[in-house]
Amino acid sequence: SLNFHDVILQNGTRDYGGAVVVEAGAKLRMTFSNIRASSAINGGAIANLGGLVVLEDTYISGCSASRSGGGIYAKDGEVDVLRSSIAHNQAGLQGGGVGIEGGRLGLVHSSITKNAVLFSPTSHSKPNERLGGGLFVANGLVDIANSTITENTAHSGGGISLANAEMNAI
Repeated sequence: SLNFHDVILQNGTRDYGGAVVVEAGAKLRMTFSNIRASSAINGGAIANLGGLVVLEDTYISGCSASRSGGGIYAKDGEVDVLRSSIAHNQAGLQGGGVGIEGGRLGLVHSSITKNAVLFSPTSHSKPNERLGGGLFVANGLVDIANSTITENTAHSGGGISLANAEMNAI
C-alpha cells in the first residue's frame, strides 16, 4: 500500500505509468496531490495493472500516453476518483483522460475535461480506432455520480466510448 498526501509528481517517463504503476494486489491512495507532465505507452500518469487506485482531491494534467490512458490506464483494476480533475491529457489510441480495459471506474464529484485522443506515430492507429477523448472503457464497469465529462476530443466518442462495457450515471 502506498499513500501520497500533498505531493507533486512530474516529468516521469516509463512504459506503464509515467509517474506511478500499481501492480496486481497493490493499493495507491493519493489525496490533495498533483501529477503532471508525465508520459508512458499506457497510463501517462498512472497505470493500474490489477490493483486499487483511490484519488481524492487530486489533479492529473498535461500527461500523455502513446497508446491508452493519457491520464490513467487500468487493466483489470479498480479506480475511484473523488473530487478530482483529469484535464489536458492525451493518448494516441484511446482514452485521452482515462482508459479502462477490464475492471471498474468510479467517478464522484469529479471532472474529465479537455483531454484528447490524437494521432501518434507510435500508436499505429487508424482514425476510426482513436476512441474516447475523455473516457474509454472496454469490458468494464463505470459508475458516475455528480461529475462532468466535457470538451474532450476523439475521432469517435469525444466524451465517452464504451466497448462491451456497462455505465451507470447517477
